[in-house]
Amino acid sequence: MTALPAPGRAIRAAGAAVARSESWTLRLASFSALGLFGGAHWAGIVRPGAGGDLLGLFLVAIVAGVVSAAAMETLTTRLQRSAAVAAVVLVALALILLAAGVPLWYLRPDRWDTLSVNVGNAIATLPDLRMPYRGVDPWVRAVLVSGGGLLLLLGAILALAPRPRTFAVALCLGVLYVVALVEHRPSHPYLDGALFTLLLAAMRWADRLSAREAPVAVSIAVVAVLGSALLAPHLDSPKPWVDYEALAEALQGGKTTTFTWNHSYGPLDWPRDGLEVARVRSRGDLYIKTANLEDFDGREWRQAKGVLGGDQDTQISPLHPSWTQTIHVDIKGLKSQQFLVAGTTTFVSHSSKDVTQATPGTFQAAGKPLRRGDSYDALVYWPTPSPVEMHGAGFDYPYYATGELGITLPPQPGVGAVEVRIPPWGSGAAATAQGVYGFQHIDPTVALTSSPYAREYALAQQLR
Repeated sequence: MTALPAPGRAIRAAGAAVARSESWTLRLASFSALGLFGGAHWAGIVRPGAGGDLLGLFLVAIVAGVVSAAAMETLTTRLQRSAAVAAVVLVALALILLAAGVPLWYLRPDRWDTLSVNVGNAIATLPDLRMPYRGVDPWVRAVLVSGGGLLLLLGAILALAPRPRTFAVALCLGVLYVVALVEHRPSHPYLDGALFTLLLAAMRWADRLSAREAPVAVSIAVVAVLGSALLAPHLDSPKPWVDYEALAEALQGGKTTTFTWNHSYGPLDWPRDGLEVARVRSRGDLYIKTANLEDFDGREWRQAKGVLGGDQDTQISPLHPSWTQTIHVDIKGLKSQQFLVAGTTTFVSHSSKDVTQATPGTFQAAGKPLRRGDSYDALVYWPTPSPVEMHGAGFDYPYYATGELGITLPPQPGVGAVEVRIPPWGSGAAATAQGVYGFQHIDPTVALTSSPYAREYALAQQLR
């Protein structure tokens, strides 16, 4: 085989260099488009949004990717390339933490232990957070924001490397987009998903298509994505295609169980055989309840008998319509006179059993109890105020709140049971105590500290 003359080899090398440059430019452009798109969604997992922070993190990731790609191209040994990339990553990580809001002094080596503790504590709280995050903990916010920066950084280094790992890049940016999508639903999910798919396809294959293949590939991709966007709303049915839960219920038979909701402070002897007692469909996680146990007789909590169902037990804020929602309940293996509700329930509709109010915010069946096959809707008020809102709520308590600030202590020698009334917070009033036998001049602090609940009272004072 005859070797090419020197000018031919030079032309061929120049052509290869131009092709590599064009491929690298296409990868940079497609990664930037998809990275900005995913970053914009990730910025929405905190409130107020962190769009400016994510833009800064994106720029850090791009610069780190370009610098690491240049190092891998120019350095000769593997050790040199690895050391250069590691140095770029460390500097980029520091810049990501700064852009996410971590103060500069925490990056000093003598503060790394404090930095790691704060970051670790923030990460530990993530499973219990309600998204989008509206809290005021700066470390939690910094961890959430910097998580998107880490995904962008890893994706940029892999995308712009001389030997790109496009599948790994797609995985990083897919996580960036999908996690944010799960935490806060976009306004137009189907069109949003269609755009993400097109950007992902461009990032995966743009640098592999020739000028002749590109128009055909783009046309096919656009037609496929638009067709999917039109078809998806019809496939996204509220009912499952195969209701495997219904099949499991059919095999479960007609077994039911009942519960006593009052406290007994004894061992829990309720059955624990995996029986599904009810199914609740709601927006977000709710604490499901049946009865309010308003009365404490010094030993046990009981459902009050003298409280009317129409009485109030909370103030419903008109400024937060999102705190009110309608839940749907299907009774499965449960037999109960009380309706399963949440928060403060204001109305029960579409019930297969007659409904009557029980205590404030709860309902019960007027005749026969609820059992398998019964269902209903309940309008519930489930407030989720932020710490800032609670701090600024003030002391303007409703009139009925004072009725919930009493505690009955067990009988004491010569006095009998003692009713202690705690004043509303911030009112400046003093606590009062009265014995059931008519004794008026009882020191409430002495009564509490000499009762079996002295430790609980001391803890309450400490927390206050």
